[in-house]
Amino acid sequence: MKPELQSYYELCTTEGNVVKECRDGAEHIYIPEGIVEIAMGAFRNCIKLKRITLPSTLRRIGDGAFSFTGLSEISIPEGVEHVGMSAFSFTEAERIYLSSSVTFIGDGAFSSCALLREIAVASENSRYKSENGVLYTKNGDALLQYPAGACEKKFTVPSSVKRIGCYAFADCKSIESITLPETLTFIDRYAFGGASRLKKIDLPRGLTALCDGAFSFCTSLKSLLIPGGVSEIGLYACRGAAKLDDVVIENGVSKIGTGAFEHCVSLTGITLPASVREICDKAFYWCRSLVNIELGGNVEYIGSQAFDLCTSLVRVDIPSSVRYIGINAFFGCSALSSVSFGDGELYLDEASFSSCTSLVGIDLPIGLSHIGDYAFSECDALRAITVPSTVSHIGVCAISCNAGSVTFAECSGWYYADDEDDTDGVQIPPELLRADAAATLRQYSANYLKRKTNDE
Repeated sequence: MKPELQSYYELCTTEGNVVKECRDGAEHIYIPEGIVEIAMGAFRNCIKLKRITLPSTLRRIGDGAFSFTGLSEISIPEGVEHVGMSAFSFTEAERIYLSSSVTFIGDGAFSSCALLREIAVASENSRYKSENGVLYTKNGDALLQYPAGACEKKFTVPSSVKRIGCYAFADCKSIESITLPETLTFIDRYAFGGASRLKKIDLPRGLTALCDGAFSFCTSLKSLLIPGGVSEIGLYACRGAAKLDDVVIENGVSKIGTGAFEHCVSLTGITLPASVREICDKAFYWCRSLVNIELGGNVEYIGSQAFDLCTSLVRVDIPSSVRYIGINAFFGCSALSSVSFGDGELYLDEASFSSCTSLVGIDLPIGLSHIGDYAFSECDALRAITVPSTVSHIGVCAISCNAGSVTFAECSGWYYADDEDDTDGVQIPPELLRADAAATLRQYSANYLKRKTNDE
């Protein structure tokens, strides 16, 4: 055995000509000739590994193969064709070299390398190129990776670029301002995620896609205008942007994705355009400074925890277009004192307004059919609530036991049941609901209340 191969044979496991796994322990590993593939995650978390010598027979490097290692320099030799997703992410590499044979680079292959200053590409490579240390597709229409350790505070994306790739600027700690070209149409997943010093970026009018996590944890970003060509704001698009206090969403956007503005703790107000139809789960979760929200006139869906723990929110007007309000949608909005509803079909799911401790009175809309379990529980200031005749289901502990006045528009046909699916429970005398509905609700708070309509 050659001395330089000792660590390889002691630490690495192979199957045929594929390296499947390696234990941490060596600073430098030589992979012998004959190996054609390094499997997914084979060297992941080998933090002692500083250098790797790859064989000329190697053709494929799997997803995450060297992620979270101590590699200080990476050279992809001739013969390698495939570099998988996150293959060298979170390494200590300062420079990366790609040979001419590389024809595929997976998303985030070189992302979040805090010390990376330069990505170099052989001039003969037919798919990729490097300009000033930045990785692009050969024709320049996509920026794939900006080196996270570069020291520049400002960067201008070339006018040829139409797409910013996944994780392209992820965890860049120096850059403060990025100028985007008008040619740009697509910002891919987590493109700027964790760029903690990014303060200024103007999205071009022609942008059509703002994907998941695009600006997540951009903790210095203060303002963002999302153009109307973006039909859907991706999941967690601005999650954790702690200083973001000015967001403009132009008409044309129809969907606010899950967690899109979650933990944007400086956001004080937002107006949604008439084009918005869907506010997904946790869209504004824990936006604790949010005082005002204008929902527009065409929202149909408000997802679970959409405004959960928005503890400064004072008032919300629910338009008649809304058909569903999800579980914990406004849970813990402790300053919320006024809620209005437009009449129309509506389903209130579990705990949708639970623990809104400043809510005093509420008139539920004609068209409401279902009040879910704990929908208004722990609303300790609630003194008056009106239940319209269209309601046929009131869940367990749905209305706060402190409610002083509860009015039923229709008192007949109600019964209580132990099971949510029970269709033939014990009848509640109408006079009990007419005389003191609040006391009746307290009496049956552990049961489901249902009403048989004339059709039944």
